[in-house]
Amino acid sequence: MTAFLSRLDSRASNLGRMMDRCGVDRVELARDRLGQTMLSVARACIACPHGERCRLWLEAAAEDVVNRPPAFCPNAGRFRLRQLH
Repeated sequence: MTAFLSRLDSRASNLGRMMDRCGVDRVELARDRLGQTMLSVARACIACPHGERCRLWLEAAAEDVVNRPPAFCPNAGRFRLRQLH
């Protein structure tokens, strides 16, 4: 159980930082399909095998907002659709 909670905590951090880096409109994402899209995004992030790769990409991206999520991200397509314009 402790390992799961640790993974959940690190993935939640990665997810929030990834949405910030990619300029994702969180409000729009949360409203889409009555919150179901956000749940899909969270599930995909938790199940993703690239947690460490994601963390390293986020560190390399620093505080810059980028317009393209990394190809390895299972939410890349969803994020591109929800970017702030």
